[in-house]
Amino acid sequence: MPNVPPELLASIDAVDALLRDPGLDAWPAREDDLALLAATRERLERRFTLAVVGEFSSGKSYLLNALLGKVRYDAQGKIAGLLATDINPSTATITELEYGSPETALARYPSGRSERVPLDNLSRFVAVGGEGAGALHDATLDEDAAPSFVVVSVDSPFLKSGFTIADTPGLASLNPAHRRATLAYLPRADAVLYLIDTQQPFTDGDAAFLGLIGEHVRTIFIVQTKIDLWRMPEGDATAWEAARARITERAARYAPDAEVYSVSARDYAAATLAGDASLAESSGFPALLAGLERSLEERVQSARTARTMSVLRELSGKAAARVRRAAALTETGADELAREHERAFDVVTERERALGRERDEVARAGEERRAWIADRGAALAENATRALASAIDVADIERIRDRGRFHTLVDATVAPVWTAFALDVAGHVARALERIAKDRPDLRIADLTALRLGGEPGTGAWSRDLPSGITSTIVLGAIGGPTVGFVHGVSRQFAARPYGTYMKRELGTDLHATLFPELEREIVAFVDDIARKLAGAYADVAAAIERERSAVRGQTLVPIERALANTGDPDARRRAEGALGAAVARLGSIDERLLAAETKLRVTSAAPATAAAARNGTSAEAVAFDADAYDRGLRPERYRVVILGALRRGKSSLINAIAGTRLLQDQGHGEARFPIHVRYGERDRAYALKGEGAWTEIATSDAMTDAALSPVLIETPWSMPRQLVLVHAPAFDSGDEEAEEIALAAAHAASEIVGLFSRQLSDRELALYARVAELERPMLLAHTIADNESSGERRTVVELAARYLRERGISIGRIFTISALDYLEAAQTKRPAAAWNELGALRDTLAAHAEEHMRKLAERQRLASELAKVSEPAEGRRLRRSLARFFGRPP
Repeated sequence: MPNVPPELLASIDAVDALLRDPGLDAWPAREDDLALLAATRERLERRFTLAVVGEFSSGKSYLLNALLGKVRYDAQGKIAGLLATDINPSTATITELEYGSPETALARYPSGRSERVPLDNLSRFVAVGGEGAGALHDATLDEDAAPSFVVVSVDSPFLKSGFTIADTPGLASLNPAHRRATLAYLPRADAVLYLIDTQQPFTDGDAAFLGLIGEHVRTIFIVQTKIDLWRMPEGDATAWEAARARITERAARYAPDAEVYSVSARDYAAATLAGDASLAESSGFPALLAGLERSLEERVQSARTARTMSVLRELSGKAAARVRRAAALTETGADELAREHERAFDVVTERERALGRERDEVARAGEERRAWIADRGAALAENATRALASAIDVADIERIRDRGRFHTLVDATVAPVWTAFALDVAGHVARALERIAKDRPDLRIADLTALRLGGEPGTGAWSRDLPSGITSTIVLGAIGGPTVGFVHGVSRQFAARPYGTYMKRELGTDLHATLFPELEREIVAFVDDIARKLAGAYADVAAAIERERSAVRGQTLVPIERALANTGDPDARRRAEGALGAAVARLGSIDERLLAAETKLRVTSAAPATAAAARNGTSAEAVAFDADAYDRGLRPERYRVVILGALRRGKSSLINAIAGTRLLQDQGHGEARFPIHVRYGERDRAYALKGEGAWTEIATSDAMTDAALSPVLIETPWSMPRQLVLVHAPAFDSGDEEAEEIALAAAHAASEIVGLFSRQLSDRELALYARVAELERPMLLAHTIADNESSGERRTVVELAARYLRERGISIGRIFTISALDYLEAAQTKRPAAAWNELGALRDTLAAHAEEHMRKLAERQRLASELAKVSEPAEGRRLRRSLARFFGRPP
């Protein structure tokens, strides 16, 4: 099992016991709460899933046997194991290896049938068929000739330590179902182990695959295999070291966050059998095992832990609210309870109506979105076939005839088409669903959508954010679906004719007669399926709102009715008071456990190490940006205004001018790598984001230095609205390869965006602001450093910028012309700023927007608490205050 802090498991047990406490009256949503807690624990303790991808003869089976610890000498004195290690046969289906005893295997077929597999026949059972291969199935025949999935329980120390291994067929299988299965599996994996043979260090196929999955798989380990076969000198290094240098150099381009390891599975297996610690160390395996454990604990388990803490806080908070309310009602007289019931009845009725309307609106929006997505299928199919026709027209016939090279060509051609479609769909759906769930933290939109799209909530592509999960599922599903079918169709045409008789002319005829029409039908069907599944996510949200509507009456009126019934029964009243007292003590214990768990996590948290850090020669802490931790560290009630711009556009000066004091210093080239947040505080203080979204206080003098290592928060006693936060985003053109993505991550969490430019909007600035505009946040632009321009020049700059924005379809609220220097000097000398300087207007605009945000927030909070208020009579408020003091919260 993955490393889970005992304090966290104890907190889960405590919350579970509270929810099941027989002394507390049941509430309508208790079973939902228990189900959520059980699912959260299961995901916290779920084993890490490693998808192992390697082409034929890459040493995959040797590596897997070594990982499993299942190695032995056969009758001929060769090293053997659970999985076949011969060049042929090779794996033809996904084999999922999980810990279990006794050891068993179960095969599942595409048609739905399943059968037990004898372990001594496993290697032949999952093998590609072929002459002399000895396989039990011919994987090149129809799709049901071989199993699509085999689950094997193995008594292995590695698996027992917290891992599940998925042995995939890779991408070179002749059966298209196998390539499809591999790509479809990747969004569910926590990490991919991609094997590269030392004899062929980083081929075009490797580049194509890593380039394809690099955007969609968060953790990639590149494993160079068979180093034992290449120890001869080559220049100043051995041959395998020279190959590693090539792999590392090319990986930096196609998978920049991947970690590269070099291993000899054969040496490690021999070392295991002989008990030779020195040989084991030189095999490279111990370093790989340590890297797997460290990286997955840091990247995956930390996210699971933070998710668990959030759920525990939510459930214990809801339970505390119920206990406080029930305690208040026990102190209330019968007459007041009757009046309270009458008042609450009207509120409940109106709330039910409002939730009913919202439920219907969400269901209707889902059907509208389904139609919108489905309608795009035909245009998408046309774009894909047009792009393929052009690529095939200029491609060499030998490249088309070679299935592997043709796959690379086709994938590279259609990937941009699918990515654009996926980003568009994901953006629209995510924005709509997130708006629906904005005031419902317990409505886990990403989980509902993941399940609808066949993913695992909180795992793989779904461990980041909702748009990432949707995008990855669509792109990899499309590449593994319609695209695979098209390549298979072309390959069959070549295979059916003698070599040299089927050329470009014959292929062109078949493309337009059958192959392209079939591809278009498959694309339309795929898009229809995505549309149906995403509409299902809306339906799930509507169902959740309906459950909330159905529970309102029971949650609000039933406690009053129970209290009324107890007013005439002193014994029942005493029992209720006793049960509530016990619940209060239990809640106090839960708060202590959660605090202990949070303290432990802060102490042990560490930033993940990446290959990029090693390449740049800097510490991992100085390089890593954890988008999940950043999101968790942001308070949802704040009104964040993100200031975007290139180097030397005056971001620091603008924030200083708005704050009315010099908080930020101008940075050198690329120093402020992370967002710097500025907001109100009673005194000057600074914090750095550490671990899982926790802000740790630092010296204010260190704030700018620490911005090179992590996001920073600065508090200052300013006159701007209390909930306003100004965010200095890193310069996207600093030369840091992560800078633009970090800036976009800050923009994604923004309430409003201010983009800066000087003299003229560059193409790169326009490209960035176009990406930002897709987030659909209110956006303003500011022409900065305009001190030395004439009035005509300033007007021309603004008019030209407005024209460029219109041409790009970028919608903004207004373009301001500003000078922070003039504004600050005017404030210091008590004179008005220059008449053309609109920084004061920009400052007032942002303040007004923040004030409006705070007004709406207060109104939402008032409406949300109305039900609780009408259910809390005056006689119970004394006890409520007492309970609030006990829980350490303001009454």
